[in-house]
Amino acid sequence: MQDIIDACHKQKSDKACGPDQIPMEAIIHGSCRLHVHLCLLFNLFLQHGYLPAVFMQSVITPLVKNKNGDLSSLNNYRAIAVSNAISKLFEGIIAQYLHVESDLDVFQFAFKRGHSTALCTDVFKQAVNHYTSRGSHVFVCFVDFNKALDNVSHSKLFSKLLDDNVNCMIVRILDFWYTNQMCCVRWHNVFSKSFMIQNGTRQGSVLFPYLFSRYIKELLGAVANSGIGCNVANQFVNILAYADDVVLISPFLERPSESHVSLVQTCSCHQHVC
Repeated sequence: MQDIIDACHKQKSDKACGPDQIPMEAIIHGSCRLHVHLCLLFNLFLQHGYLPAVFMQSVITPLVKNKNGDLSSLNNYRAIAVSNAISKLFEGIIAQYLHVESDLDVFQFAFKRGHSTALCTDVFKQAVNHYTSRGSHVFVCFVDFNKALDNVSHSKLFSKLLDDNVNCMIVRILDFWYTNQMCCVRWHNVFSKSFMIQNGTRQGSVLFPYLFSRYIKELLGAVANSGIGCNVANQFVNILAYADDVVLISPFLERPSESHVSLVQTCSCHQHVC
């Protein structure tokens, strides 16, 4: 019951209604009786690993990225999925049981309270200035994944959640949800036929930020723990991410030898760069 009440308090008003046309205000201002029924309903979902088809429906609204660009190009649009209010509430409760603290989270600046693109940019500038002010070169590579959010493999994602010891009942219900979710596209109040989505994370979903961050965590860790790249005060700053926008930072244009890396790391600890 307390999970339901806390989740209701976190919801925002004046949001678009989902396919069921029930506004979030109806849940936010609901009575204690509503909270009891929602608690029973959500527990049944988890116990049986099943969700009604109506519950899983969502509407995808395409948004133009560049209004001055080619409006006929598919790449000039990003999709926002609008879900039912009750499913957002359910996701908000599940999110509390998904998050696992990791040292690798410091390299991801998106989807975190108190973090912003400005903070990520500032860390990047300081790392570069640390090297250039001491007469060293810095090489950077900006990585743009091709439709990264749409290419997330559900099976790999849920395997990662199980590796984090997330409750198997939660992983089972998410597996059922993402395997059977149905969507339609809305364009100027015209709706397409419903279709099934087999991969990707839904932008606009409550769980989307955590699920995508968890999906690429090993990628960030592989680079961060490689021992190659910029090292400031014995702390590697060789990769920074803001959602799927990633930048690699290194004082080497090519992979250095192990002796060279060891020498640079030693000098970096003393605030000097070779």
